[in-house]
Amino acid sequence: MRPFLPLSSLLFIASLGACADTADTGGPEEAGVLVAALHAEPVATFVGQSVRFDASESLDTLGVAAAFSDSAITEFRFDFGDDGFFVQEGYWINHVYSQAGTFTATVTVTEGAQEATASVDVVVRHPPPSVLSLDVSADDKAVIGEWVVLEGRGFREDNVPTVRFDAVEALYVDFLNEFQFEIQVPPGTPSGFTDVQVDFPADDEGDWTEEIRVARYALATDAWRGRANVIEFGEHEQAWPLSQTLELEAAAVVAMSSDGSYALLGDARFQVALNPTIALVDMTADWGPAVTAQLPDIGLGPLHGIALARDVPLAVVTDLTGFTVLDLSDPANPEVVGDREAYQFSEMSPTAIALSPDGTRLAVLSTFNDRLRFYSITAGGIVYDDDSVDVGPGTQGLAQHPADSLLYVLGGGGIGAIPPDLDFGNTSVTVVDFDGNSAEDIHGGWIPVPNTPIPVDIAVGPSGKAWITTLDQNFGTLGQAFQDITADPVDLGAWQDLIESLSNLGFGSAVGVDGLEVGAP
Repeated sequence: MRPFLPLSSLLFIASLGACADTADTGGPEEAGVLVAALHAEPVATFVGQSVRFDASESLDTLGVAAAFSDSAITEFRFDFGDDGFFVQEGYWINHVYSQAGTFTATVTVTEGAQEATASVDVVVRHPPPSVLSLDVSADDKAVIGEWVVLEGRGFREDNVPTVRFDAVEALYVDFLNEFQFEIQVPPGTPSGFTDVQVDFPADDEGDWTEEIRVARYALATDAWRGRANVIEFGEHEQAWPLSQTLELEAAAVVAMSSDGSYALLGDARFQVALNPTIALVDMTADWGPAVTAQLPDIGLGPLHGIALARDVPLAVVTDLTGFTVLDLSDPANPEVVGDREAYQFSEMSPTAIALSPDGTRLAVLSTFNDRLRFYSITAGGIVYDDDSVDVGPGTQGLAQHPADSLLYVLGGGGIGAIPPDLDFGNTSVTVVDFDGNSAEDIHGGWIPVPNTPIPVDIAVGPSGKAWITTLDQNFGTLGQAFQDITADPVDLGAWQDLIESLSNLGFGSAVGVDGLEVGAP
């Protein structure tokens, strides 16, 4: 039987127990620390994709996670680092970044008067571009100078690709929208089948290569039939005439834009035309070149020459007695600039003309006095600079180096000269630089060019190599044979030369000439 304790003793023991419960704490239990936590999924993403921010692992002062309903955290303030901001009671939220970069996102959690903050970095990149195709229009050919469209997705204005046609880089690549770039086929592109290479600078992905067909056209004027024949070039030295022709009465003067996209075709000095016409030809039209505009009554009398500036949309047309300036900013709608400028009678017979690359200076070749005259192109019209350079005798042709301001003047009195001089050994070239305020004969005189009898015309390529068209070289042997027979009618060798020359006689030839820039052809 248990011992019996008096009631007073039980009260004493209870009071001792109450004192023992609080003796070591010094008061109520202290509050815990508020803790914020933030996770992002994914931490590396693309512009336009959703990122989930989760603060569920944040702890209230009692250590209860925010994911539980009895958590004491009452507010979550999300700052996404891109000027985006949102306040809510829930612990997670989605956000879409519209720009690329590294963004520090933060969350601030609140419990009563306490706050805690956590952050996470999110890397946002642009999605890599994806090229689908190159649209070269309905004829399935990319023509020199034509604007073709690169199609795909993920394109950006700050990520313009380098585009090469074979090894030739396109100079003009324009951003249209996120699905298209527009590219002009560069004039140096070889015709035939060519690899197009697209290289995006800001991304390792997205580069693309495809083979396309590139076409190059030329216009061969036929003044006697009033038309221009169209020639298409293929791979290497392939070329063939197309069945189509461009009809223009007495068409014989033609000039091509530097990018190859259009040409100006005019009436010729070989026919009497008091009201000459200029036709603008779109060289990039589907299925072949096409006339897109005509300017009637462009001058007085037959046209003598057309010159186009390389770097600006400007042309000068010279007729029997004066000059006309054309603005080609919109090639489909050429406009006459200012009034036609007449030149003095002493400046007649402008056999050929050339414009400086920037369109500020005009060179005019005169066969009557064997010299180049120079004019300035101003807002008020064409002004004679009282500047000229003497060139080789019998001038008849003028070619401009496509890459600079050098002019190559052909002399020799061939059938293009006025009057002609059928000498077999007097062909010459004068090289003139007309960049700047004063023109200069860079070699101090004209250069004899051998083996080019009776010259007709001259052309110069980007390398500086010139091509001189002449009557057939056998004409030289033929002429020499006649001279020898006249001096000695029984000269059997001369008669043999005469027979061989007649049996091999052709109409004309083209002679390639290197070294004119250094004066040593």
